Amino acid sequence: MKVKLLLMLLVTAMLPTVAWSADGDVFKAQTAEGAEMSFIVISEEQKTCQVGGVYSSWYISLNSIEDYEGPVTIPAEANGYKVVKISRNAFASKLMGGGIIIETGLHVTAVNIPSTVTTIEGGAFNYSEMEEVVFPESVTNFGEQLFMECPNLAKVKLPQGITYLPRKMFSNCTSPVMDNYQIPETIEVIGEGAFSQSALSNIVIPAKVTTIEGDAFWDTKLTSIVIPATVKYVGYSAFSGCPLTQAELLSSETVLGNSVFKDTKLTTFKYPNGTIETGDFTFRDCKDLESVELPMTVKAIGRECFCGCSSLTNINLPEGLTYIGQYGLSYTSFSQIILPSTLETIESFALTGCKQLTSITIPASVSSIGQYTFAECEGLESVDFKGYLNSLPRSIFKGCKILSNITLPKNLTRIERWAFEYCDSLKEFVIPDGLSVIEEAAFRYSGLTSVILPNTLNAVEGAAFCSCQNLESVELQNPFVWLGDGVFSFNHKLTSFTFPEGMEHTGNSTLFDCPAITQINLPSTLKTIGNAAFDKTGITSITLPESLINIGNDAFVETPLISITLPSSLQSIGYAAFYGCNLEYIESKIEIPFGIPDNVFGQSVYENAYLCVPEGSIDMYRNTPAWNKFLSISSNPTGIHAVQSNTTQAAVVRHTLGGQVVPPTYRGIFIEKTKDGTTRKILTK
Repeated sequence: MKVKLLLMLLVTAMLPTVAWSADGDVFKAQTAEGAEMSFIVISEEQKTCQVGGVYSSWYISLNSIEDYEGPVTIPAEANGYKVVKISRNAFASKLMGGGIIIETGLHVTAVNIPSTVTTIEGGAFNYSEMEEVVFPESVTNFGEQLFMECPNLAKVKLPQGITYLPRKMFSNCTSPVMDNYQIPETIEVIGEGAFSQSALSNIVIPAKVTTIEGDAFWDTKLTSIVIPATVKYVGYSAFSGCPLTQAELLSSETVLGNSVFKDTKLTTFKYPNGTIETGDFTFRDCKDLESVELPMTVKAIGRECFCGCSSLTNINLPEGLTYIGQYGLSYTSFSQIILPSTLETIESFALTGCKQLTSITIPASVSSIGQYTFAECEGLESVDFKGYLNSLPRSIFKGCKILSNITLPKNLTRIERWAFEYCDSLKEFVIPDGLSVIEEAAFRYSGLTSVILPNTLNAVEGAAFCSCQNLESVELQNPFVWLGDGVFSFNHKLTSFTFPEGMEHTGNSTLFDCPAITQINLPSTLKTIGNAAFDKTGITSITLPESLINIGNDAFVETPLISITLPSSLQSIGYAAFYGCNLEYIESKIEIPFGIPDNVFGQSVYENAYLCVPEGSIDMYRNTPAWNKFLSISSNPTGIHAVQSNTTQAAVVRHTLGGQVVPPTYRGIFIEKTKDGTTRKILTK
């Protein structure tokens, strides 16, 4: 026995004492074919009933007939009750709900409906094997999803007076009859998803239609469509996913909802004269669209209107256009595009991913431009700003790999984060006077070879010039500029860097992993060397100014320093500041030592390096952490006769304390023997 029948019997058996009211009583009557059809009383007083339905408040669905195949005739009267309604799921072959599918055993192929019926509830024939239904003129009320998922539907005749084609009425009807369905001439509104995913391949929109709701023809087989001038509104995705190759819009007053022609096969489209806005997502992902004609009346290109139209190479942007929306022309194939002199606003991502675009001129009329506007335009070589902008937005040219020539807008005060990131060919870039802020990673991974940061610059944020593999020189002009973390880090070709006089803080990780930096001049005003400021640089010697107060964590980690002089002004040294350096000689001018972390120097430095301290301070150093870890502490260079920057030329031979002969260029502590036989212990810094 079918699951549906079992459920009905079970409910009846559990409720033997329930007294049903007259309204809602269930009874059966025979059809002309001899089938037992189920009815429910609607009104005892008016003697009306419906075919199938729902048991009172228990919401147990009742099919019209049990285990029946073939056509059926609904009687005009059953047991003295006039039949006025066909209920929901009355002829369904299966019921769905809560993720459960129940086979009803009903296989009705055609229904003859009497003229007494005025109402057909939603889903009355859905999920059925219906082939033919003829509605009498008496039917005035239709519910939703009437024939949804009816794969065998071959003939449907609707009443002449109907004005609304309900929601999902023929959705997923895949029978051949849907190839050329004729919508009644009286229809004014085509409901949401009315023909969605059906086999419809040809349709004429009647002249009285004013509204086509969302998804109305979504994913059908339509190849062409004419939208008459009477249509005032076309809803979202109305023709999306269709293999349309031709579409004609007859009125400029027709409002297009989102994604009307998204993912179709259109190759050309002409907007009617008088059109003001193109609509949002209108042609999204129409990969065959090659050409679009816009009338002179168009003021705005909507959001993602042509996004992903990868074959689009020809579009006229008319004078009068003032607005291009987000992703409006992104991922198209223009090699050139002329922006009109009336354009005022270019929203974010408007031309992102236009890989064939080689040059662009932004007219003086543009007062607002969004982030990522030209990002990933891999063929873009030159850009010319004609007007005034205060800021270059975030990632505006990110990933423009061959961008090499740019004329910046006037009055520029800020370059936002990632603006020129991955611009590999951008070798020359004059940072204009008046620029105040360069944001995080603005030029990271760019091809810059030199940078001069003007006196007007107040802040350079973290990693702004990080990993510019061709960068060789940097000049800072404003001593009061704020440097974020790692501004010039990971630049392996950087050899020249200038800190301006008056500067007090180096910034953190400023030159981290810049191994070609071998020498650095610090300003006499410097107070703080930031964390990891010179970590992994190639610095062999450096003079720390007497103004210096703090040396940050990891400041000189793994640099090739062999000697260092700590100024008397110094008040703190961060952890691992000189860790990994092979220091041989350390001179501290600090008279009263402060405690330092154990790992400021490596263990080999504590064991082998000479620590020279002021006279009278030896005992204090020997009792202060972690200075007391040095094995050799004295108030003179422990037998060293000279501390110099260059070796003498009179020496006959030079060797380390261990006896290894070293060249004249050697830096560190060594024994020098001159021609007259004199030997001296020398420290070359």
